[in-house]
Amino acid sequence: MHFDLHCDTLSRCRNLKESLLHSEGAISVDRGLIFDQWVQAFAVFIDDDTRGVKAYREFLAQAEVLQKAMAESDSIVPYDKDSVRDGVCNAMLTVENGAALGGKL
Repeated sequence: MHFDLHCDTLSRCRNLKESLLHSEGAISVDRGLIFDQWVQAFAVFIDDDTRGVKAYREFLAQAEVLQKAMAESDSIVPYDKDSVRDGVCNAMLTVENGAALGGKL
């Protein structure tokens, strides 16, 4: 099983208006399908200087990149620790730093 705990591909896809399925960045769903079992943590990157509503909106915009890919393709599914599926990207959404939390855990 391939388990990657971090990539910043969501912010790249959002900024360049690329599909997560066919991204030219470090990770693309199409290229990752070489693995029999693949779990990918997609990190939402929020700049340290971005706070409050702006940080929350950036989080939602990047999360939408992942949601759109899942809606468009059966090759990417939500990660389920009890049932990692073969032949697809088992995706989890993560946050790279605490800016998106606005100082409230």
